[in-house]
Amino acid sequence: MALLKLPLRLPGCRRAPCVPVVVGTVTTLAGLKRLFSVPALPCDWVEVRFDLLGLNRFDQALELLKILRHRRIPLLGTFRSAREGGKIDLSDEDRLEYFKRLLPWVHIVDVEGSSPDLVRTICRGCDLPMILSYHHFETTPSLPKLLEIVAPMLKVDHALVKVACRVDSPRQLLTLTKLIEACPPGRLAAMGMGRYGEMSRTWLPERGSVLTYGFLDRSAASGQVPVGRLYRHFHPPIRSAPPPKASRLARIAGRLKSLARRSQPPAAQQKS
Repeated sequence: MALLKLPLRLPGCRRAPCVPVVVGTVTTLAGLKRLFSVPALPCDWVEVRFDLLGLNRFDQALELLKILRHRRIPLLGTFRSAREGGKIDLSDEDRLEYFKRLLPWVHIVDVEGSSPDLVRTICRGCDLPMILSYHHFETTPSLPKLLEIVAPMLKVDHALVKVACRVDSPRQLLTLTKLIEACPPGRLAAMGMGRYGEMSRTWLPERGSVLTYGFLDRSAASGQVPVGRLYRHFHPPIRSAPPPKASRLARIAGRLKSLARRSQPPAAQQKS
């Protein structure tokens, strides 16, 4: 699948507006089941948040994933750690066991950059592309701090880097914009949560972020929007062109014919 070739190359220069990969997030088992009845999904990738589904639903979700894989849409598997927003507090060793079970059924996997041992183990065990992610739910760190955080993640081959921070001011949104400009093109996805979270989902992709996230069933983060809205923004429907207007000469000719018919005597109009 072409969408999974990493790093993603952006058209034109790296600061030019681009069309991002639109990711639709599923957080419930009911939402995962509904994907089978939707003829056309409004997203490019589907992210399944296994940590939000719950351990008691993991096996059932995995069986649905095996069937969903045949729909030929890239599947992103995420089992978020509790320290970065996950709802299940497990050690990296315990999470690894769940990752091993889901890896054969997804096309790409998300792992926190703050779990380097887990990243190395997964890299050794499979050749899937990865998203190395960083989350800050309270603020947006300074640009130098963010560059320090993403630097080791950018060194990992076949990996995108995802940065999600709380964005409550235009200045913080500008910091994420500058982060995109400072990183290699096609390697970074940035997005905001909080007051400017919704705006960031379109603003940052238009400035080079390679991914944008929305929800398919229910929001998984503050500022996340329905994925259909994002997909329509970046893939607007093609509207048919309006019928061409008659030329000025054609309109005059039509008017003259109408006047000519009116000026004919009644007998002549009946013959015609």
